[in-house]
Amino acid sequence: MAEKEGELLPENVMDIFVKEYIDKDGLIELISIKIDEEQEGESITLIIRDKGIRKSIQGFGLGPLDALRNALVCNKIINFDILDYSQHTLGKDSKARSVAYIQIETQDEKYICGAGIDKNIIYASHKAIFSCINRYLCSN
Repeated sequence: MAEKEGELLPENVMDIFVKEYIDKDGLIELISIKIDEEQEGESITLIIRDKGIRKSIQGFGLGPLDALRNALVCNKIINFDILDYSQHTLGKDSKARSVAYIQIETQDEKYICGAGIDKNIIYASHKAIFSCINRYLCSN
């Protein structure tokens, strides 16, 4: 891209990043999340829109990402494993948003990266999972 249009400015890079990873429309939309801590782990209830159909799904895992993955896999939405996860803040104060980056491997051995931004790091990581899923589904 830089060779065709000249050097990219930082704001152009951010615009491209947001369009590809954050604002990408997809077949599966995350509507709401409810997480409950339990003695043995965490349970999650998700409201999603899967190909236009609103669904409520549940899962359980050792942490919030594991619970989300298990909800999606056990409810046959998509089968994947989380390979890598990182996060950082986008500011200095308590109002700063967080960004999470996740890489998954799908059942057909495709490696997909995604990102999510939210004021809550847990929700940012869940948005990153949905970013991965939608990038995968849009590529197939």
